[in-house]
Order: sequence, then C-alpha cells, then structure tokens
Amino acid sequence: MTAPAATATVTHAPWRRLAVPLLLLLVMGACWGGSFSLLHVARFDGASGFGLAFWEGFGSGVPLLLLLVLLRERFPLDLHSLRFYAVSGLTGITIPASTLFVAALHLPTGIVAMSNALVPMVTYAIALAIRLERFASLRALGLVAGLVGVLLVLLPEASLPEPGMAHWALLCFSAAIAYGVQNVYVARDTPPGMSALAMSAGTLLGGGILVLPLIVATDGFVSLLPPWQPAHYAIMGMMAINSSCTVGFLWLIRTAGAVFTSQTAYLVVLFGMLWGMLFFGDRHSGWIWAALLLMVAGVLLVSLRQRKAP
Repeated sequence: MTAPAATATVTHAPWRRLAVPLLLLLVMGACWGGSFSLLHVARFDGASGFGLAFWEGFGSGVPLLLLLVLLRERFPLDLHSLRFYAVSGLTGITIPASTLFVAALHLPTGIVAMSNALVPMVTYAIALAIRLERFASLRALGLVAGLVGVLLVLLPEASLPEPGMAHWALLCFSAAIAYGVQNVYVARDTPPGMSALAMSAGTLLGGGILVLPLIVATDGFVSLLPPWQPAHYAIMGMMAINSSCTVGFLWLIRTAGAVFTSQTAYLVVLFGMLWGMLFFGDRHSGWIWAALLLMVAGVLLVSLRQRKAP
C-alpha cells in the first residue's frame, strides 16, 4: 500500500508546483489584456501616446516605491542596480509602451494586441542564441502551437485595412522585440539579492523617466488634475494593472524562467479580444476559439516540459 501512495505523490507533485505559476500567468494575461481596452478609451479621448507611456511607467512605479518604504525593504542604488533599472525600464517600458501607445491610434486594436504574440518567439530565439535556454523539441512545439493559434486569428484578415498602416505595424513589432530583450535581460543580469518589488519599482520608474525627453519634444504630457475625463480613469486603471502585474511578471521570470513567463503574451492577446467582446460588443468566429485551444496547449507544453527538466 505504501508504494502506490508514494508513486501518486511523485506523479502529482509537479502539478502542485505548477499551479501557482500557471494561475499567476492567467491573472496577468487577463489584466494586461484588459489594458488594451483602457488604452482604446484613453487614446480616443485625446490622451498622448507618450504621456500614457510616462504614467504607465512612472505612475505605476511610485506606489511600489512607497510600498518598499512601508515594508522597510531595501531599494538598491548602486551602479549595477541603476544600470539594471535603466536597461530593464528602457526595454520593458519606454520602447514598447511608447510604440504601442502611439500606434494604437492608427491601427485596429486587434492588430496591436496580436503583436504581443511575437514576444515568446523573440525571447526563445535570444535565449537560445546566448545559451540561456536549451533547445527542447517539446518546448519548441509549444511555442509553435501558440504562434499557429495567433495565425489562425490573423490569416483570414491578414492584410491591413490600409497600405499606409504598414509602418505603424512595424512599431508594434519593435515593441515585441523590446519585450523579448527585457525577458532575457532580467533573467540573466538581475543584481544579486534584489527583491521582485525593488526590481519592479526600479524598472517602472526608470522606464517612465526615460520617456520624458519624448514628452518634452512632442508636448505630450497628460495632466491628472481635475476635471477628469474618461482618459483619466483609463490611465488610473492602467497604472493599477501595470504596477501589480509587473511584480508578478518579474518574480515569475526568476522563478519559472524567461521563456515560460513570455507565454503571458498569448494570454494577453486572448483576453484582449475577450474583453473587447464584453465591453465593445466585438464578436469572433470559430477561428478565435480554435486559436484559444492552440494557445492553451502551447502554454501547457512549454510549462510542463520546463517543470520536468532537472
């Protein structure tokens, strides 16, 4: 009787270890996917893309910095840490937020959201190139499954509505590249002993500060002083989502790896569309639901293979 019990424990233990990362992955995907709806509201209410990027970074980082003070946690300010905040903020906030928020006014929301599906491929390619990750056929199959799921959404209407939108689509792609670089950089060069909270606060503050030159050059600052319009409420929602999800995202990179964490991109795409159905009355065909199954399969394949590895 004891042998079967031991076998059952060994069989189910990986799933228990996997439960928290998968749940966190799902929550982050749902919240960040909702950010596209808030972005839609803010941009079409007249908010500047660079101004939104500033609040997405700096405005989200200030509450985390205050939390550090309340918890009496250390916020490292040595040269290595400052460099980390700058690089992580540049690649995770300044570049992707600026490009996505500017492009959002010129592209359909679905195209902007779909650009996030490139992030896992970029992350995996960079990680392989610098030997941070080993090639594994099952993990690669998971990434391919997720990518095919995205293509099932895009291919029936792959062409952009207008030829002049091509350069705006390139901006979205550059955002995906920046996110991929950040994923690998955080996994590779996080200063020893830095907490996820300090890492998140520094990344957000650094990324927001680096947007300031673009705001000055374009006169794109968005004031949060009353009277408030729909854009202001949307900005507050985006700040709350970003500050909380960034902590979980960076913690998950260190806990489960850069490639596993990058699967958030698929869920962001999925939930971005689902929230559109709820709030804007969007309706999707069977292609979307087929894509959903492939995306879920991709996440499971990558995560299970990674958890089985010694």
